[in-house]
Amino acid sequence: MTVSLKINRSKKPDFLEKYPANEMSKLKEIEIINQSKKDIRKFRVLYDHYFPAILNYVYQKVSNKDVASDITSHVFLKAMTNLSKYKIQSVPFSAWLYKIAFNETMLYFRKSKKARIVLLDEPLIDGLHEEIQDFTTESILQLIEQMVGRLNAVDFELITLRFYQNKSFRDIGFILGCTENSARIKSHRIIKKMKKELSKRNGHEEL
Repeated sequence: MTVSLKINRSKKPDFLEKYPANEMSKLKEIEIINQSKKDIRKFRVLYDHYFPAILNYVYQKVSNKDVASDITSHVFLKAMTNLSKYKIQSVPFSAWLYKIAFNETMLYFRKSKKARIVLLDEPLIDGLHEEIQDFTTESILQLIEQMVGRLNAVDFELITLRFYQNKSFRDIGFILGCTENSARIKSHRIIKKMKKELSKRNGHEEL
């Protein structure tokens, strides 16, 4: 997948704050999904619940309010029209939505020939800092900026799904079209590479 990457160190915009997260139990979600397959009007509950997360996910890639809103709307339209294909016992509904969102976003970049934006805000940096605790947040940030050109879009997506979206390796594998074990191995390799690079910069070898 040939999608170039660019850095944006801006913070998450205020407009995303108007979409507060709301809770829904797993049993309730399954009930609504089954109801929506019979009466598509029930899909509105799923839309209201997941719209904020998917919008945030898409915005993190495009860094444009209007584009993010358009893509997110298309994601839910596609999910609604293909709801009969979703199997409840296969993967979480959220992972199914994220997969659609990932594919639609990558399609947007391929068609527009624009570089994908990497929005480096606090959740992503904090997530990586928890994994790489021996180094400062600023040094991690600087390394990411330099590594962007060396990581392909899928590898960087793995990092953002893991440390920004807090997705499990099972969900990541499904979203990116690889196995759970492959997602885990790739993540560990990238983190190991980052630790090694940071150790070199700090003048000592990683133990």
